[in-house]
Amino acid sequence: MNGWVIGGYTLLFAAIVANIWCMSQGLQLKELSIIESVSYLFVPCLSWCFFRERITGRKALAIGIIILGVVVFFL
Repeated sequence: MNGWVIGGYTLLFAAIVANIWCMSQGLQLKELSIIESVSYLFVPCLSWCFFRERITGRKALAIGIIILGVVVFFL
């Protein structure tokens, strides 16, 4: 058992609890999926900050496509 793995699962569990709580407060599934899609932007940024992981052009392009998809989906 690795501390990083346990921390990751703890964060995953917290995100699931937060999703369930938000839905019980009246947030629609469409809005919740948009919020979750933004995590694909935060994860590479945080991995760059904490682990000095490189954000390649391919990753940046993929993030851009995801953000574009979120914008199109929300309209």
